Amino acid sequence: FAEEARLMSRLAHRNIVRVLEVFDDGAHPVIAMEYVDGESLGVLIRAAKTAGKHRVLPFVEAVAFSAQQK
Repeated sequence: FAEEARLMSRLAHRNIVRVLEVFDDGAHPVIAMEYVDGESLGVLIRAAKTAGKHRVLPFVEAVAFSAQQK
């Protein structure tokens, strides 16, 4: 968990939420991330599945998301 949080905090891309804080609330480790308004990747993938054209996010859309610059 701590290693994942450390690695996530080093990522900087407009399509990846930022890690704001990592702490233990006394019962559980917590990763606090920024809130980003909009559709999640999960929503987009489910919409593609519902459309029946793709089982996953279409390749062209996946590449477009990945290629976006900060």
